[in-house]
Amino acid sequence: MKRCGLRVDQLIFSGLQRAIAVITPDERELGVCVVDIGGGTMDLAVWTGGALRHAEVIPYAGNVITSDIAYAFGTPLADAEDIKVKYGCALSELVNKDAKVNVPSVGGRPSRTLQRQTLSEVIEPRCSELLGLVNQKLVAIQEKLRSDGVKHQMAAGIVLTGGASQMHGLVECAERVFQNQVRVGQPANVTGLTDYVQAPCYATAVGLLHYGKESLLTETSEPEQKRAVASWINKLSSWFKKEF
Repeated sequence: MKRCGLRVDQLIFSGLQRAIAVITPDERELGVCVVDIGGGTMDLAVWTGGALRHAEVIPYAGNVITSDIAYAFGTPLADAEDIKVKYGCALSELVNKDAKVNVPSVGGRPSRTLQRQTLSEVIEPRCSELLGLVNQKLVAIQEKLRSDGVKHQMAAGIVLTGGASQMHGLVECAERVFQNQVRVGQPANVTGLTDYVQAPCYATAVGLLHYGKESLLTETSEPEQKRAVASWINKLSSWFKKEF
C-alpha cells in the first residue's frame, strides 16, 4: 500500500505487540486477556492455546475519566489529567481520608483544596463502568470461542497495560469487576534503557522492537529486506534515546 509518498509493506496489530511485550508464553497458553487502557481507546487481545484468538477496540478510555474530573471540579482539562495521574485512585476505600488535593480553577479564580477521597469517588464509578464494558465484551468473546469449538478458559486472568493502567487501585477495582486475577503488565526482556521503558505505557513500542528483532533473526528473504528491518529497529531505538 502506498499513500502520500509512503509505502506500507506490512500492518501490525498493536495488541499483538503489547502481548509480546507484557505476557508470558504460559499465560498465552492457559488463556489471558490483555487490556491496553490508553487515552482514547481500550484495546483487547484474547489469547488461548498459545494463539491470538480475538482482538477488539473499545472507543472509551482514560480521557472520559479526565473529563469527569474537569466537569466535577471546574478545572481545566490539562490540570484534570495531571490530577488524575498524580492523585487518582480507582477504589475510594484505599485512599487516606485525610489526604488533600490542590485543584486549579478556571477564569483566573484561586485554586481550591479537596479531599483525595472525594476525587476518588468521581473516578471509581467511571473505572468500574469502563472495566464493565471490557467484561461484557470478554463474556461475548468467550461464548463465541466456545461456539467455534475453541477451548477457552481465562486461567491466567487479565493483564492491564497502557498509561491508565498505572492508576492506584485499578487492579483491585478490576479484580472485583472481572472476578479473576489481574496484574499490570510491564515490558519484559529489555536491556539498556530499562529505567525508561519498563512501564506499561511503553508496551507497544517495546513489543514492536521485539517483533522487529524476531523478524530480523528469522527472515529468510533477501538481504535488502533484512537491512530494512534493522534500519527500522535502529530508528525506533534512536527515538527512545532522543525522547528520554
